[in-house]
Amino acid sequence: MNVLLWSSSSGSRGGGELYLRSLAMGLRELGNHVSTVFSDHAQMDELADSFTSLGLDVRRLAFQNTYHRRSRAVGASLDIRSAARVAAWTNELNPDIVHFNLQNTEDGLDLVRSARHIQCPTIATVHVTRSMTNLGARAGVLRDWFSRRTYRFGSMDCIGISPTSANDLAQHLGRPINESTAYKKTVLAAAPRETPPGENDEPSVHVEPCVHVISNGVERPETHDRQRVRDEWRISPDTIVLGVIARIEEQKNPLFMVELLSHLPMHVHCVWIGDGRLRTDLETSIAKAGLDDRFHLLGWKHEAAAFLSGFDLFVLPSLYEGLPLAILEAMSVGLTCVVSDVDGTRDAVEDDVTGRLCQVNSVGDWLQKIGPLIETQERRMKLGANAMTRHQNEFSRAAMAKKTQSIYEHVISKHLKMTASTFA
Repeated sequence: MNVLLWSSSSGSRGGGELYLRSLAMGLRELGNHVSTVFSDHAQMDELADSFTSLGLDVRRLAFQNTYHRRSRAVGASLDIRSAARVAAWTNELNPDIVHFNLQNTEDGLDLVRSARHIQCPTIATVHVTRSMTNLGARAGVLRDWFSRRTYRFGSMDCIGISPTSANDLAQHLGRPINESTAYKKTVLAAAPRETPPGENDEPSVHVEPCVHVISNGVERPETHDRQRVRDEWRISPDTIVLGVIARIEEQKNPLFMVELLSHLPMHVHCVWIGDGRLRTDLETSIAKAGLDDRFHLLGWKHEAAAFLSGFDLFVLPSLYEGLPLAILEAMSVGLTCVVSDVDGTRDAVEDDVTGRLCQVNSVGDWLQKIGPLIETQERRMKLGANAMTRHQNEFSRAAMAKKTQSIYEHVISKHLKMTASTFA
């Protein structure tokens, strides 16, 4: 199958970008030919170079990301010329299917609009599926109206990256969920599936646009030597490290980590790998709390997951999420995850089985859940072992790629049936 993965090009760093890379590699491992398209904007150089280094076919085209537009989603939705160019470029490449990768419900609306004029079948993955109104965004009602209108015009199937995300997206767009792709929880003791999907796994064909559920998947990362990592951070072996890999943005709730750490014992430190617009605010908050020697900001690291070996617990206090790849990577190496009980995180972490789910911004609840894990290594190891098994069963790159390929076959079949009926 000739697959064209089209990035909305909102940046080179973040879970959405890592998803695209993981999907491209997984699809190629299944024998598909994978091509990728990125904006020619300089902010996409890093991601495009990483794809090239993996031997993937990369094309750079002149189009504008939604968040570089002064009128944001409204402008993207109404940009007929951009949609026409995207369709013309795609039709010239002549793939079997086009897969758009979008960060949220209003990202890349010109790409969504272009689907009406693309000759082959199209599909889109949407990572953060809560509506702008639900997120409390400025002019959220208006932005949501343009989003729904554009998806109706584009008329293509979509993918939610977790059961919660898919439900949110289906409600936002007023579309059904394809139940044959819906999430089925596996038993922790079950062996990973080794055979490819058979006829009983194929999704039923929905003529109308629908939403599919395909959980994110990642490979187990290669990690650095734990002692070497700890030495680099100048952190002693007996220190308990709460590790975060995330952008320093409002969504990830970084200032809450300062408050939480201030209530924890002195031998507990926080290491945050990532960068973002709230870094200065976070540094100020750390200094005011007198935590400079216990809160370590490492900035952005290439292949950040390699540093997971230095963590004792993976922590993510987000206000909302899709299905964070950083959590899945932490699970894959046997780390217990302590995360906010929101959106896709609860689809990855089963409370008190593979990790702990905590009430957003509740210091008391976080202390109650995290305290026993800090005190008892045996408890951390038990939950971490469960987390590793669940990753192998449900969140591997191979599992994601196989299910995505199955959805492609479904979408192509639907496209052929609709085309045949049009000319009958």
